[in-house]
Amino acid sequence: MSSSPFLDRDYGSRLALITLFSLFIMYFGPIADLLVQAWPIQVSNIQWRAGAALGGVQTLPVQFFALSLIIGLGVHLDKRALVRVMSVWAMLVAVAAIGVMVVFGLDALQLRRAVAAAMQSRFDKTAVRAVAYTVIIAPALIALGLTGLKLASGNAVLRGRPASGRPASDNDQSKLIFGVSQ
Repeated sequence: MSSSPFLDRDYGSRLALITLFSLFIMYFGPIADLLVQAWPIQVSNIQWRAGAALGGVQTLPVQFFALSLIIGLGVHLDKRALVRVMSVWAMLVAVAAIGVMVVFGLDALQLRRAVAAAMQSRFDKTAVRAVAYTVIIAPALIALGLTGLKLASGNAVLRGRPASGRPASDNDQSKLIFGVSQ
């Protein structure tokens, strides 16, 4: 009796690697698009800085989603190095987003005076949306990074087993992480 390819362990690991590769494309695609649109770099131009900041902030939801899935898949595959690297990266992205938002806020105050009266409302809504994305997603990225580091360090259950390699005991409360149950 032949076994299903879906039950083949090697098939599952290849599928996981393809999924991981797809997630990296999903993560870096919008960043590459932003770099192409913002080229050539003109840091001394206030309009360029504001546009680049807005473009970068608009990629935050996709970055958060992709990083969450990459870290989750890394935990599932027991790839501690991947989980650590992507967790640190998530926190660096959060810090960079906060820094960009501070600079954007200062630039927006200067640019607001130059915006035509008919466009003030649209400019204000765009600025508020950018700040809201950063205020919501930056702390989420930091929490994601800290959780990933905790999982990768062995202080929490990784795939239902503590870092010691022994099976989790019945009274181990850490089974609640990632829905591991009896």
